[in-house]
Amino acid sequence: MAPRHIMAVGGQSETLQQRFREAGVTVEWIPLESLISGYGAAHCMTQVLQRQPMEPAPRAVYMKEGAKATATKR
Repeated sequence: MAPRHIMAVGGQSETLQQRFREAGVTVEWIPLESLISGYGAAHCMTQVLQRQPMEPAPRAVYMKEGAKATATKR
C-alpha cells in the first residue's frame, strides 16, 4: 500500500504483530477466515506483483490542414 504500510492476513500471533510494530510497520489486518478455507486463497491474494516497464502509449498529435483538423499517432 505504501512504504512501511502493508496488508496482512488477520489472526496472526501477537509475536508477529509486535515485531511489525517494533519495526515501525503499520499493518492493516484483513480477516480472511472465510476465504482461507479454500486452501491458498490468502497466499494467492497477497503475492507481490512484479511489473515490467511499458512503453508509453502513442500520443495523438493534432495538425490543422486548412479548416479541417486531423489526428496522427506518434
